[in-house]
Order: sequence, then C-alpha cells, then structure tokens
Amino acid sequence: MIDEFDNIMFVTKFNNDIQNIWIKYSKEVNGFHELGKHTLYGRISYNYYPWELILDSHTVRFPKDDNSRDFTRLRAPFANADAFTCEIYKSSFSSEIAKAFGMQDIRIGNELFDSEYIVKSSSENRIRMLLDDRYVQKKIMELDNIHLKVGSANRETFLTHPYEVDELYIEVGEILSNINQLRFFTKFGIYLLNRLCNTDSICSKHI
Repeated sequence: MIDEFDNIMFVTKFNNDIQNIWIKYSKEVNGFHELGKHTLYGRISYNYYPWELILDSHTVRFPKDDNSRDFTRLRAPFANADAFTCEIYKSSFSSEIAKAFGMQDIRIGNELFDSEYIVKSSSENRIRMLLDDRYVQKKIMELDNIHLKVGSANRETFLTHPYEVDELYIEVGEILSNINQLRFFTKFGIYLLNRLCNTDSICSKHI
C-alpha cells in the first residue's frame, strides 16, 4: 500500500463476536486462522485450488487529516505471466490511494460505472476483458470503497514467495462482520482470479 497506509493502529474497539465469526469462517473453508500479524481479527489463509487466499482486517490512520478507517482485504499471490497490472477505486476516494505511474485512465463504456470509478491498467485490452462482465461491475459497485488492484505483492505478506510474484489485492472500507459478507467477499475474489485466468495473465503460471 501507499506510504500513508503504513501507519497501522488499532483504534477500532475490539469485538470478540466478530473474531469468533472469523474463526468460524476459517473452519468453514478449512483454513488457518492466525492471531496477530498486524491484523485486528487475525489472518485467515486457505487454498481454493489452485489459489492461495489470505484474508485479514485492520485499521489505518491517515496522518494528513488525522482520521482513521477500517478495512478488510483479500490477497492472492500469483506469478504474473504477462506483467498485467490494473487498479480500480472509487473516484470520490482520496487521489492518493493509487498513483499508478505508467498506467492510463480507461473508460469501459458503462456510463454509471465510469462516473463512479477510476480504472487504470497497463493494458486497455486486458482490463476490458476483465471488466466485460456485468457481474464483476455489479459486485464492484456493491462493495464499500473498494480498492482493487493486480500488481506487486506485499513483501511483508509473501516473504516465502519469489520476489517476482504479484498479487490480486481487494480491499473494502469496512470490517466484514458476518459469515455471509466473508463468503461474498472471497467468492468475488475467486471469480476475479478465474477471470484473470481467462485472460491468460495467470492461469498457467499459478504458484
């Protein structure tokens, strides 16, 4: 994430019921729930063949305005076969969220979507292939303050993976607090991974 996201602080009041829900969900997906690791309710990691998914939540402080915000994020590492990168975020969100140097702003032809979201990518054709799906557009618009990107992996998260590994990164501006929300969020991530597979970005090069 960008520099202003680096200062992690747990200012949100801890809710034991939410943590129990996260633990319950980790068991549902046959995953591993790990406490600590700079996350508010721990980290869930599990395999959904051929993908490795990592789910966590945290609170970050924005030094510029002395505010904080809660986030839930899903990450999936992969070997990026064609160096495809993209970034999607709400147009009303801070312009600091995604300074994607070398990537162009792209409009996908859905007037409502284009008016509400910034889309950047290293390949206009690839991002159109990824977003040429009404389900994807609809789910992006349903998620709160979504920040979605395909690009460099967080080295702190994937220390065991090679340096060239990239990731699918999806972040929303709230802590998901029930099973259905967690199911929806991870299901959407898996759907996007399969869409990326169909564009040949990662299908034959998964870890």
